Amino acid sequence: MKKFALITLILLLGSSVAFSQYVVKQIAYATKSVDSLIGGAPSGGTTKYYYYNNTATVGTGLTAATSAIDKNYSIYAIEVAIGLPTKAADIVDSCQITFEISFDNTNWVKWSNAGATTAATQTQYLNGGPKVFGSGVYTYAVATRDMVTTTTTAGGAVFMPLNCIAPYSRVKITAFKASASAYPAIRYILKKL
Repeated sequence: MKKFALITLILLLGSSVAFSQYVVKQIAYATKSVDSLIGGAPSGGTTKYYYYNNTATVGTGLTAATSAIDKNYSIYAIEVAIGLPTKAADIVDSCQITFEISFDNTNWVKWSNAGATTAATQTQYLNGGPKVFGSGVYTYAVATRDMVTTTTTAGGAVFMPLNCIAPYSRVKITAFKASASAYPAIRYILKKL
């Protein structure tokens, strides 16, 4: 019995140390409020940026004065889920989701698998491309189309970038269809280096 108790204690301590290596920050909450997406004209859509921030608040996440990710952490995953209104006339046609990084909080570049032609040639994400769910579809063949798209039903993706240690990051979502809405929930999972 003493051995069992000692082994259980060691396992509990080990798992608590292992899980303390991750930090989760939610920056959008899928509510009909300040973090809602409003669709635009089908030709260009309406783009909204959700910036990583240490306070994990929506208001702070929508400002360009984002806080830096602690230098002892990398971006392990970014979860993006698009929720939709219940009334059909209010639902966006589609959303395009990408994420961008910056080293100076001024110049932003899209995290991309440029040049990948198959899942096997993708090198920028853990285990291939982003993991999609619901209506989410990942396209990677052409650099300008390296994104996850969702349709008129709920969906999204989990981006798991390899070795992403940029201090600044944001999620870019473009919504299509005028006078329509979508509600994103976005979480950052950081991993201790």
